[in-house]
Amino acid sequence: MLEFGEPLIASEFEALHYGPVQRSLLDSFRKFGEEPIRELAQRFDPVKRVTIDIPRIRDNAVTQLVEKYLPVYLMIPSFELVDITHAAGTPWSRTVNLAKNAVNIGM
Repeated sequence: MLEFGEPLIASEFEALHYGPVQRSLLDSFRKFGEEPIRELAQRFDPVKRVTIDIPRIRDNAVTQLVEKYLPVYLMIPSFELVDITHAAGTPWSRTVNLAKNAVNIGM
């Protein structure tokens, strides 16, 4: 978002216990558990009532950005990533705090 001035992902995230989650990816990859992910993410199309592959990223600038930062984040232990996403003022913490006093769809 900082480098492009807009979100890289158009869909919504949810604030789950260990941090932000994109529901379609969570549902698609849950079956792998701790094993390596071996296929593309899928989502359910409620209109056609079929499961379809979520397309790969085709934008070279986005791919380069992911390739730039992914190795950095892969070196951070999972619970340090939780601490980073849960820090005061982050989107995750703002969503959780809003949900304490009001209905929040992202929870």
